[in-house]
Amino acid sequence: MVTLAESSPDVRLRHGIAIVSHDAGRTGAPLIALNSARELAETRGIPVVTILLGTGELEPEFAQMGPLFVARPRLSPTYHLDRRPWARLVKRAIYIKDTAWHDRFWHRISKYLAKRQIRHAVCNTVLSGGAAIRLKEAGLASIGLVHELPHSIRANRWTDQAASLIQGADSLVFPCPQVQAAFTGAFSTDNKPTYVYPQSGNINPDRLAVERRTADRSAFRARLGLTCDDIVILGCGGSGDFRKGVDLFVHAAREMALSSTAATRKIVFAWAGHIDWSFREWAEKDMTEFALSDRLIFLGPQQDMAPCFAASDIFFLPSREDPFPTTVLEAMAYGLPVVGFAGSGGIEEQICGGVGVIVPYGDVTSAVKTLRRLAGQPDERNKMARLGRERIALSGGYHAYVGNLIDVLLRLRLVEGSMKHSGQAALGK
Repeated sequence: MVTLAESSPDVRLRHGIAIVSHDAGRTGAPLIALNSARELAETRGIPVVTILLGTGELEPEFAQMGPLFVARPRLSPTYHLDRRPWARLVKRAIYIKDTAWHDRFWHRISKYLAKRQIRHAVCNTVLSGGAAIRLKEAGLASIGLVHELPHSIRANRWTDQAASLIQGADSLVFPCPQVQAAFTGAFSTDNKPTYVYPQSGNINPDRLAVERRTADRSAFRARLGLTCDDIVILGCGGSGDFRKGVDLFVHAAREMALSSTAATRKIVFAWAGHIDWSFREWAEKDMTEFALSDRLIFLGPQQDMAPCFAASDIFFLPSREDPFPTTVLEAMAYGLPVVGFAGSGGIEEQICGGVGVIVPYGDVTSAVKTLRRLAGQPDERNKMARLGRERIALSGGYHAYVGNLIDVLLRLRLVEGSMKHSGQAALGK
């Protein structure tokens, strides 16, 4: 670990940064919060306090980064019956038996932050909007990371949370211009400063070495009963639902199977990640009715996605809406050409310049034609792979992303004495 003096341009961060995540599920936004915390604590030597507004399997990893507060009412016996490893209490974590919006929850956190003299916070996703207001009341300056597009915000009835984030945060950071333009066009941001800084993927450089990728590829394919000649088209998502287009992925597999002949190479579609239980029932019915058991595989949630990417040849993002998918960045790092839909989010910026192919929104037939062409053109795939790896290498990873967040934090104007006053108030309650 490096010291703060070696890594930080300003001593205002010497006491640390609070990071808020709406939960600790193994999905895109919590992983961004975790990787940012890891970069701050382990690489830059800046103390981190994490505030989780919900539970999840990443709790132990967040706890390794520093003090961890978790809103976990534990009022139901189902918590005690849950046998998943993350459902057990994590050492070093502070569990508060209140909901995330109870006054006692924030009183305890405000008191702790005041004692530690932490003056800056990062509120991750619009779902942390209420936290941004609470932290503002406690005297902290914060930035809000917006990873959602207006359609999803309205469809999920998150407009109040989005308004709270705008009210509580001092600046807003977006992953790409498309998300920035859509959000600021749909919601009044009160002239707050806004910035565009793309996050990185969940990439371990050690897993990208040729020898390791080759070993992962062989082992994973052997486990699935696939040969080295089969073409694997990977899709994945932390929350497989209608927005993620799991149904479109299934229908693409069917259309590909119907158009294949005995002379063509076997093309297999593999989906990694959680699928909503009600949605999965129908997806599995489609797989059975369409006789796709040897052409479509549901891999389930994966703690380690590296073997999945290493074993695949093409990445297909069937999402109807995906603001700036980290899975696309990871696919590029592993040298996979990417195919996705126009109008779905930031993917058009991610794969422009020959890294992948954009097809019309929701057009499964066009997607299948493109996937079939790429499956039969190894030279084209190799060219896209080279361009994708080069782009990821130049992006700077989480070191560059967190560096940008620090720059934004240091631009915030703190009201002199506000932290001292709020801290005394919190301690006096």
